[in-house]
Amino acid sequence: MRIKMRYYLLLLLLLIKFITLNAQNPSLFYYWTFDNENLLNDQTANKAINIKNYGAQVKPIKGVVGNGIQPISPDKLMIISFLKSVKGLSDFTIELAFNGKAFIFTTFPNPDFRLNFSSDGIDVYYTVKRSSQHVKEKWSVPLKGAGVTSYHNLENRQWHHFVFTARKSGDFEIWIDGKTDPSFRYKTKPFDNWVINGADGFRLNASIDELAFYTTALSDDMVQQHVYELESGQHY
Repeated sequence: MRIKMRYYLLLLLLLIKFITLNAQNPSLFYYWTFDNENLLNDQTANKAINIKNYGAQVKPIKGVVGNGIQPISPDKLMIISFLKSVKGLSDFTIELAFNGKAFIFTTFPNPDFRLNFSSDGIDVYYTVKRSSQHVKEKWSVPLKGAGVTSYHNLENRQWHHFVFTARKSGDFEIWIDGKTDPSFRYKTKPFDNWVINGADGFRLNASIDELAFYTTALSDDMVQQHVYELESGQHY
């Protein structure tokens, strides 16, 4: 009887957590705090990051809030499958805290979408359908400026908050540590839809924490709120 009660109580607590998370962020699709008993399971759908297929290995470390993960085998692909799993994907946001040299979020086997942070800067490759044509485009940010526009200031063994937003209107934006910059904003022509074939995932040469995907572009106010929450030792 006690075991059944504990089981039902656990289910109730998980349901409350799920409802609360989605009430706060109705467009939140996946969210990994890496504080679950199952380290790689997310908070919203209990979805696990697949590290087995390509031999990736990670270990828990002290994150920006609670636990984060650090790759034992850098650059091994960790499968998430976010973009393809959203029917009718329109606007979206990728959000995470990182501490390290480089990370790549990419579709595979074809790089229909790729977000690459490295010493070369930030590169975004994407494929869209526009006027019945598949178009491949690229946006590059050199990270040779000052403050958050300097790679040297970001590869400094400190945690940094990173947000990338993409809209079908053709507006892309990057935020780092709650700050944006003219070089972090990009405008291309509006398009009909994203061209996404296959799965997606991360290759890491950095530790990460607070990894989230949204089916909308986060507002400026929400980005600032999340930065404040992390600085206060809270999850989003």
